[in-house]
Amino acid sequence: MPEDLAAEIEDVRAKIKELTQHRRTLTSAILTSNRIQKRLQLSKATGTNDAQQIIAKAAKDTTTNIHRMTCSVTSFPFQDPSPSEKDSRLLGIRFDICRQDGTYDSPYYILLKRLDGACSVKVYRHTIPAFIPLRTLEEQYLPQSDVENQSTPEQDLHKLVQKVRQDLVSWRLRNEAIQMLKNQLGLHEIHETDEHDSEDSTSRQNTPSLDRHGVVNVKLTSVEAEYVRIQWRDGRIGRIKLSKSGKVERCVVYGENGRVKKAEDLLEGGGGRVEELASRLEMLERQRT
Repeated sequence: MPEDLAAEIEDVRAKIKELTQHRRTLTSAILTSNRIQKRLQLSKATGTNDAQQIIAKAAKDTTTNIHRMTCSVTSFPFQDPSPSEKDSRLLGIRFDICRQDGTYDSPYYILLKRLDGACSVKVYRHTIPAFIPLRTLEEQYLPQSDVENQSTPEQDLHKLVQKVRQDLVSWRLRNEAIQMLKNQLGLHEIHETDEHDSEDSTSRQNTPSLDRHGVVNVKLTSVEAEYVRIQWRDGRIGRIKLSKSGKVERCVVYGENGRVKKAEDLLEGGGGRVEELASRLEMLERQRT
């Protein structure tokens, strides 16, 4: 009975997601059709506030979506608001990272400042996550002038931007691959707010709804999404190390009697990717039964 209820909940969630996406598609199609555009333009000419708001919002959303789809990395001029800075001119770099469902993360930014009397730049401010080695990349691709040797090494801003974007995208893909694994295993996150924390602070727990392949818990154990912990119904614990590209580099599984080499070889063997973990867990469960 609980399994039937969990399956029904799964179907309802999938249907809600499907209908929400369908509504967005229909809204976009309707607003961009010639017939509706003519009516909206006519309403705009007559001074209808509601029509003007709809037109403005649709145009802004369309421009933003086209911008993000065609140019995931963009540059823009920016003025430093600090009154203590002599030269307030900055160059901003914006990174837009797309999710699997077509939505976007909040943009990430790097603000660059030109060095005094030079054509070189340096990272002035940024919102890049701490686990991405931006400082190391800056030293490698934006080397500063050597005053003692009076040399000016060549900088490669394009390469720096490329590496930062690559790290952001691979991090997002690893996160989504683990979330997809949870969905395939019938695990769902329940957010429980701690009364001692702020409203934005939540603790997450995986609850098995379908209990597939004997797995009761899967979670990331590092913010960079490179380490995964798997817990089975019989008490076995597995820890997986992922590469930046999403390959399973290392796997360790412990049971009541120590390490389970058979499970490790199956999950780690063949240079498998994180997207294949669900099928490998299924194979492992079949071998046990």
